Amino acid sequence: MKTTIKMALAAVALCFATFSQAEVASSSEHGFQIQLEQSFEGSAQQGYRHFINNVSEWWLDDHTWFGDAANLSIEATAGGCFCEINGDLQAMHMQVAYVDPRKTLRLVGGLGPLQSLGMNGTMTISFSDNKVSLNYIVGGYPTTDFTKLAPIVDGVLAQQLASFSQTL
Repeated sequence: MKTTIKMALAAVALCFATFSQAEVASSSEHGFQIQLEQSFEGSAQQGYRHFINNVSEWWLDDHTWFGDAANLSIEATAGGCFCEINGDLQAMHMQVAYVDPRKTLRLVGGLGPLQSLGMNGTMTISFSDNKVSLNYIVGGYPTTDFTKLAPIVDGVLAQQLASFSQTL
């Protein structure tokens, strides 16, 4: 019995270890900031390449406009698109604003429903060996309570980074 409990606790600990360390760094009626870190197996260059070239493998279908992450791509050039294209159905999730290959990618825009709420953000994704860090600062006209949105966005992005690390 004690062995079973220990094994169950170890399994739970292992499951939680795969999720990113997340933090709503700040939030107010005008916006919020989310900071996430996620470990992965590999170099900064491998992480960066996987993030860019294999977004359809790690982005979760539930967090796409049209239900299939296979339709996603990231064009890693200034002005490039983090887009989802399914025939005539098209959505720009974010626009690429800054690229430092193998190290940093910065995207601007409002992900998912943030876009329709008139919210805009800057997301900086930085890679180092065995770690990816994400910083997302979002603001806009307060038509909704940003303090309630922040934990939801934090949870979604934490899921995405956990999925990223599991597919590398």
